[in-house]
Amino acid sequence: MKRLFAFFFISIFFFSCQKDKPVSIVGLWIEISACIRDNSGVLICGDAPKFPLRLTLSENGEYSFRNDVPAGDGVYRYNYSSRQLIFENSGGNVDIRMVSLLDDDYLIIDYSSNGVVEYRQKFLRK
Repeated sequence: MKRLFAFFFISIFFFSCQKDKPVSIVGLWIEISACIRDNSGVLICGDAPKFPLRLTLSENGEYSFRNDVPAGDGVYRYNYSSRQLIFENSGGNVDIRMVSLLDDDYLIIDYSSNGVVEYRQKFLRK
């Protein structure tokens, strides 16, 4: 009986300690709003432009930006612990962005300068 109790207790401990699988950043994301910092330092948000940006992040590490025309492509890396999203375009230019939100429905990417968010884009998963 003691062995059964010990086994039961250990099983509960291991199952309760399992971490949830992080939400995947892979998929098609459609821009639904954009925010820009004004001269007074306030982020002003508005609806997505007439031709919203479509961001595709593939499982093999490739990305593409599209609106009414191609807007860039290359490879990306996402670090779940630091929340850095690193884009490297086909010309070799590297662009590092911070992900302030990633869940099953939304992705918010911040463009910062000297630690201050200058531009923010909110995307909806399609």
